[in-house]
Amino acid sequence: YQGNRNAQFKLRILYAEDEALNRMAVASGLTEAGHQVHTVADGQALVQEYHDHEYDLMVIDIFMPKMNGYEAVSLIRSEEHARGKRRIPIVALTAHNSPQDRQHSEVLGMNAFVSKPYSPQALLLVIDRVWERELRGDVPVSRSNRKSIVENLLDNIRTGIEAGYWENTQHHVQELRNRFKDANSPEAGETTFRLLLAVRRQAVEEAINILADWQPVTGDSHECCDSRR
Repeated sequence: YQGNRNAQFKLRILYAEDEALNRMAVASGLTEAGHQVHTVADGQALVQEYHDHEYDLMVIDIFMPKMNGYEAVSLIRSEEHARGKRRIPIVALTAHNSPQDRQHSEVLGMNAFVSKPYSPQALLLVIDRVWERELRGDVPVSRSNRKSIVENLLDNIRTGIEAGYWENTQHHVQELRNRFKDANSPEAGETTFRLLLAVRRQAVEEAINILADWQPVTGDSHECCDSRR
């Protein structure tokens, strides 16, 4: 990992990658460019490090053991919403470059997507651009950020069901239930309860059918639920 480009900004970066050689090489390149880098080898360690220390930006490999990048980012974004925390910029770094991979990254709220193999200069440039948007206060141009919190939760639930991330999907459904409970919406409460039971049983078809009927149920509840912010 040799590069001749210095970073425009000097950032504290949390980097998650399960392959030891890749992890060492990328961390070395980012450090040489001027960043401070802390590395972890799986998604669980990433989430724990996020809780324990403060970072400017994350670079995350998608497919890792114990907890993959999708699951880790889903938990982090949910916590940010629930606690009103700063939305940390996240760059997805993966060898998988299918439309589905990019869609998952976008729905979960990742700020950029870098495909392997890539040049060191390309990664550094992406990090600089993401941080420039952060400094300007720009909202990343993605489907996820144009939607309400409820719509983001629905997207995360749908993604989790399709990918089989049952534990995290239960968490999202429960958060959705709590929002409609606070909004005093009995009909939505009943629908989210049925959805929660389907997810607990890992009943894919049933859960997808409930989601397909969701829009008529929510109606204008998006605004009442989001007004809590």
